[in-house]
Amino acid sequence: MDTKKRRELLEDIELELSDLIRHDRKNWVRTAKLLLIIEQDKLYEVRDTSYTGYIRKLAYNNRINTSTLWRIKSAAKLFMELSGITDLNELQEQHIIATPEQLEIYRKVRSIVPEKIMDNLKER
Repeated sequence: MDTKKRRELLEDIELELSDLIRHDRKNWVRTAKLLLIIEQDKLYEVRDTSYTGYIRKLAYNNRINTSTLWRIKSAAKLFMELSGITDLNELQEQHIIATPEQLEIYRKVRSIVPEKIMDNLKER
């Protein structure tokens, strides 16, 4: 994909992200999918040399904490791992009832809690 098309795609994604951040914060899965697309397709390179730098600027421009964007992206990646999802298109909002915060807590405790208990938590 040439630079012009990448720039146009990134601009479209950024518009949607801004709208989601301002008006639909509960739709964190869609936000995560867009962040993952930017990362996987390296669209951030249009604006910054690193994904981290890009996320900082995106957060600043949308008046949101950088950690919120990281939490959303990490939660989606964890959900995909737990569900065996490999294709981003399979990640559907209607199938996810957990919040990013719940998934973050799960990620933190899974290394210290016995496996039998974690299997029960995973199912929930």
